[in-house]
Amino acid sequence: MGKIAKFVVASAATAIGAALVASSIYARKVNEEETNKLHNKAEANEALGRPFEEPSKMLDGLVKRGYRIEHNPTVVEVVYTEADSTLGVRLRISDQIDIKTLNDDPNIYENERVVEINGLSVTLKGDEGVSNISFVKDGFAYTLVSDFSMSDDAAELIISSIE
Repeated sequence: MGKIAKFVVASAATAIGAALVASSIYARKVNEEETNKLHNKAEANEALGRPFEEPSKMLDGLVKRGYRIEHNPTVVEVVYTEADSTLGVRLRISDQIDIKTLNDDPNIYENERVVEINGLSVTLKGDEGVSNISFVKDGFAYTLVSDFSMSDDAAELIISSIE
């Protein structure tokens, strides 16, 4: 069973899980209509009240589509997808909520560990590889949720490229 199928089955298991998925940016995939609603970096910086850093490297084949902005509390989500797909990576950033709240991924992973990458304490979660990354840098909480499992090396490359 694929990661998305596991996500759907796990989410449908309880009303609470279903409500979380329904209200979550995590549950939304980017389609052509949503792409037109995405913001640019200047608007994302303005929403957060100051510039934030983001990765200069991402998984091969993914294209940055733009930024979603939520308010109360303010969260910016950087959206990356495959060129011809809705699958991808969502990087959520906020300085107004704690990392556990920001990381609203309802999945339960087989593996969870904390590692140090470039002096940052980084939580890596996944089943077969890494699908969820969270850390705090320069006062911003970051979470990255991926539709694809990646290696520890790929996760480290992404984190190391945040500048």
